[in-house]
Amino acid sequence: VTDVNNHPAYADSGVVDLAVIKLSAPLDLDDRVQPIALASSSELAAATSATTSGWGVTSETSEAAQDQLLSAEVPLVDDDACDLALGGIEAGSETCAGGTGTDSCYGDSGGPLVIRTEAGPRLAGVVSWGEVCGGDSPGVYAEVPMFADFIQSGGSEADEYISEDFTSSAGDEFDLEDDEYGWDDEYGWEDEYEVACAN
Repeated sequence: VTDVNNHPAYADSGVVDLAVIKLSAPLDLDDRVQPIALASSSELAAATSATTSGWGVTSETSEAAQDQLLSAEVPLVDDDACDLALGGIEAGSETCAGGTGTDSCYGDSGGPLVIRTEAGPRLAGVVSWGEVCGGDSPGVYAEVPMFADFIQSGGSEADEYISEDFTSSAGDEFDLEDDEYGWDDEYGWEDEYEVACAN
């Protein structure tokens, strides 16, 4: 990794738990390593379930990361139900899945939430946070369609979701400096960029 570009809102507000990283060289693609298209808002809205994957622990009490990639099917949860279950989410920047005993967990942060569409798999979310692994409350994911411009620009463009004065759903206001994060325009959007969680 040669560069990490956190979304500008993350440092000041803790929301938009999303970053774009630049690798030192393109990935070697094969039948097990492939790029994935970003989901659109309409594709995410139409989906009812998704797949999350990672190398994290498999229970709230476990401390051992996995030595092989694991995946789980999780139901998508609408914003109102998720907000009620967790006592507050950032609707529009976060999406929720799980709450049925299967979940992402510690060590999975930054991993994908993938939906299936008629056009193929689509990246809909990035593992962010939750209350209890595998519990009855859903896990929370950065909502990828909302930040497509930021991702596709390699981290140089903050989406319309973020203005100079960002206000969270809790009413907190944050002042953002456009050039605070030092994006270098020469990088552009290339194959070596991947989506990652900011923490």
